[in-house]
Amino acid sequence: MAPITPPERPFPRLLTQTGCVDPSDATKPAAGVVPYDVGSALWSDGAEKERFFAIPDDQHIAIDGSGDMTLPPGGVTMKTFSLHGRRVETRLFVRHLDGTFAGYTYAWNDAQTDATLVDDGATVTIGGDAWTIPTRAQCMQCHTEGAGFSLGLEAPQLDHAITRGDGRRESLFASLDALGYFTPRFDAAKPL
Repeated sequence: MAPITPPERPFPRLLTQTGCVDPSDATKPAAGVVPYDVGSALWSDGAEKERFFAIPDDQHIAIDGSGDMTLPPGGVTMKTFSLHGRRVETRLFVRHLDGTFAGYTYAWNDAQTDATLVDDGATVTIGGDAWTIPTRAQCMQCHTEGAGFSLGLEAPQLDHAITRGDGRRESLFASLDALGYFTPRFDAAKPL
C-alpha cells in the first residue's frame, strides 16, 4: 500500500510538497503511488492523461456490489493533463481524514519542474491552445456524492485488459484486487 497520507488543510502550495510526487522529480509519482488507466476515458480537448491513486498503509478502497469505489480517509487520486508534450495541470482528488472530499489543481511551471496550487481557476495557453483549469468548486460539480465522488476509479472503468511485464494479459481490476487494494475482495464468479 502507499506510504503517503495527503496533507490536511491548508493544502501545500507546490505539488512537490504534497507527498504525491517525487520531490526531486515532480514528473514522477512518489513511491507507493499506483498508476492506473480507465477503459473509457472522457475527451479532454485532446489532452493526454496519466492517472494514479494512493491509499494509506493498511487501508483499502471500499467497493460495493455495483462497482462503485470509495477512497478511505487519507486516499487520493491524481491525474496529470498534458498538451503538445507539456504538462499543463495535475489534479488531486482527496478524501481528508475527517471524511470530506476536495479537489485541488496545480498548474505546471514553464520549466516543467513543479506545479503551483491554483486557488480560483485559470486559463493558460499551451502551443496556441487555451486550457481552462477548474476552480475547486467546479471540481465538486462533477465529483458529487451521487457520482460516488471518484469518477475514474470505478470497477467497470478498471476492468480492461493490460499486459503485464511477463507478457500475460489480465484485467487491471483483477490485478489490483489481487494486490489487496479493495474491500471486500472481488469474487470473479460474481458479476459486478
